[in-house]
Amino acid sequence: MNFTNNKTGVFGPIYNQFQNQPKLAIKHLLKVQNGECPKALFREDIGFIDIVWGKNDPKTNKGYGLKHIVEKHGQNIK
Repeated sequence: MNFTNNKTGVFGPIYNQFQNQPKLAIKHLLKVQNGECPKALFREDIGFIDIVWGKNDPKTNKGYGLKHIVEKHGQNIK
């Protein structure tokens, strides 16, 4: 699978190839540590969810996205 793209969004490179594939989207964002995967997850009650790499402030541990989750709860992620 080709992981290059020509689009950049608010959160960095956009990886459209992971739609409805949350595990692959998370694995890819953990590897590249930048960008977003639109429509990576779907929940019946709220619809599509984008997964973004995001940001985290190590001093306050406040942020958003996968980076924040990993840095705040990394020891619990399997």
